[in-house]
Amino acid sequence: MNKAYLFKYIKTSIKMKTSFLCIILALTVNMVSYAQKKKNRVSQAQVPVKQDISKVKLALTARCYGDSIVLRWGYKEAFAFRTLNKAGFIIERLSLDKNNKVLETSFQKLTSESIKPWSLEVWKKKGIEKDKYAAVAAQALYGKSFSVTGVVSEVEAMQNMADDAELRHSFALLAADISPVAANGLGLRYVDRNIEPDKKYIYRIYSLFDKTFFTTDTAQFVIAARDKYVPFPPSGLNAVEGDMGITLKWPENKNFSAYYIEKSTDGGKHFVKLNDEPYIKISKEKGMPGMSYYDSLEINYKPFLYRVAGISPFGDISPWSETVKAEGRDRTPPEAPLIKEAKFTKDGKVKITWDIDKMSPDLKGYFVGTSDIVNGPFAPLHKEPLSKETRTYIDDNPIKEGGGRYYVVVSVDTAKNVQQSMPAYVFVPDSKPPSKPTGLTGKIDTTGLARISWNLGKEKDLQGYRIYFSNQSDGTFMALSGTFQDTAFTDTVTLNTLNKYIYYKVVAVDKSFNNSPYSDALQLAIPDEVPPVAPVFKKYLVADTSVYLEWYLSNSTDVDKQVILRKEKDGEWAVLTKFDAKTTFFTDKNVEKNKIYEYSIYAVDHAKLESPRSVPVIVKIYDTGIRDEINGFTVKPAQDKKSVKLSWSSLGNDDCSILIYRSFNGDDLKMYASAKATEKEFTDLETTEKGTYKYSIRAIYSDGGKSPMTEVKEVIIN
Repeated sequence: MNKAYLFKYIKTSIKMKTSFLCIILALTVNMVSYAQKKKNRVSQAQVPVKQDISKVKLALTARCYGDSIVLRWGYKEAFAFRTLNKAGFIIERLSLDKNNKVLETSFQKLTSESIKPWSLEVWKKKGIEKDKYAAVAAQALYGKSFSVTGVVSEVEAMQNMADDAELRHSFALLAADISPVAANGLGLRYVDRNIEPDKKYIYRIYSLFDKTFFTTDTAQFVIAARDKYVPFPPSGLNAVEGDMGITLKWPENKNFSAYYIEKSTDGGKHFVKLNDEPYIKISKEKGMPGMSYYDSLEINYKPFLYRVAGISPFGDISPWSETVKAEGRDRTPPEAPLIKEAKFTKDGKVKITWDIDKMSPDLKGYFVGTSDIVNGPFAPLHKEPLSKETRTYIDDNPIKEGGGRYYVVVSVDTAKNVQQSMPAYVFVPDSKPPSKPTGLTGKIDTTGLARISWNLGKEKDLQGYRIYFSNQSDGTFMALSGTFQDTAFTDTVTLNTLNKYIYYKVVAVDKSFNNSPYSDALQLAIPDEVPPVAPVFKKYLVADTSVYLEWYLSNSTDVDKQVILRKEKDGEWAVLTKFDAKTTFFTDKNVEKNKIYEYSIYAVDHAKLESPRSVPVIVKIYDTGIRDEINGFTVKPAQDKKSVKLSWSSLGNDDCSILIYRSFNGDDLKMYASAKATEKEFTDLETTEKGTYKYSIRAIYSDGGKSPMTEVKEVIIN
């Protein structure tokens, strides 16, 4: 068979397979759309699309069938399709034992020659006439043309060359996934039958391409011979029941390249394939994850069972999935009613009248619903649907608070499909006023803006609020606003006034224009722009451990608090303490000897305005030289009964020395020894004479200060 006849045969055989042609056409449409988009981009830019073709990455996978391991490989770069196939591939293997110990010194080739696609003659002998996918693979590999658009310019010719490569590559990989014959013929499959059960194998594959125009990598895969492939079915199948159709959906699984879908009409006794040829996902569109298949029906409400099986890249067909039961359902809603009249009657009810232009054959009846707002949701006024002949409904219990309600009429059919009318508004008269507003609060800032707020009333027919003001709590309140729909209000107040306060009241108004009683008056203080007068120091006393301060109060009447500041010489002012408006003295006990301090005081009024600072008082803390007595002083014989051990509490200050005084048999105390401040005990070894020894200690500081002598302690050495 020559090439021309073979290509003609392939095209003819494809045309004879109607269902398979559907797959080819679907793929072609997708490719045409892709090519057209690229064509449009080229015509606009007038330059061909550039593609990064510097590297081709091989992908290798394997599956163990017990007596053999099947290898499959491929690559996503379409431009290298025929080039790499022509060069061929080398497969090598490295064996490991069950403990992962390498059994060979290097990788071993599995074939004496590289793996390449079959020639046309071999394709014919291997069953191209019986395997339609092998025919597609041969056409993709050896066909003169695989393009889907005509060439009308040089730029489009370059583009169509890229499209031709994309189509060849896509169809070839699809055929190899479905048909082992096609995979063998394309040089993308190898069966290793020389395996042992307890061994593990590392396979690697690389191309013999000379790397003139692009480079290829080496792909590897590790598999144990004991890990025999166990078929598993697709999972997650579910059905969406539509009107005269059912959409099957299930998650996409990388282990399956295509699927078969079956349907049963007799409860699962017999199943019929819905697709003679494998079903694949043509394109990945946004918002459409996973797989889906639509089955058009001739009748609704007849149950069917569905199941799917997957086809792996090795050509294996999986077990069938669990079945899912579904039926077509009526999704067409009936005609929408038209409300002719909606009115409030004299006896305090609401009457709704409607009509419908076309009554659907499956119309079941009507529901009447109501809501406070035009867009709903609408609550039904009755539990069971009104008959389809009904055209009037009386609401015996409309809202009592006044205002309005929106009504709709909903038609419903036997399949529970609904269609809603346009809303109709009904005003219900009311003479009951709303409750008086509560929770008034507010504040006037230093710019004169008064911001007021209050609680929202609970009445459903509230229309809004009105604001009133007065300069006197018992004066006449004047209107500040019309009716507005908010629970907050902003007013502008003049600050150049003798009034200290302004008063506000709020009135609620309903949709029947009934006014509530006035709210309780809200009193707001008008901000004071004049700061208070500063307090003045009148007396101070300095001791070695404290400073006593006394002052005259500010004569301003709106003082809220007083603040005393302090700083050390050349230091920064800092807040020392705060007092209420009536305090007139303070003792600062947190001082240090020989330091110089400055004190100042100022007042703060209710408006947070601060007075000037008073004239500072400058003091120096003097030093008497007396320090704290040493605590915990004890004296006792040492363990040898011949020496004396003295001990005392730590001073916590290493800027001093401990002086030790001693007397013997009634003599005067004399300084006998010294110790460092960090020490807490002393042993007197010079007590060889028997008699009474007395001891006392004191601390001497580097600044000349000293502690008092401790109480004299005695010990008798026998």
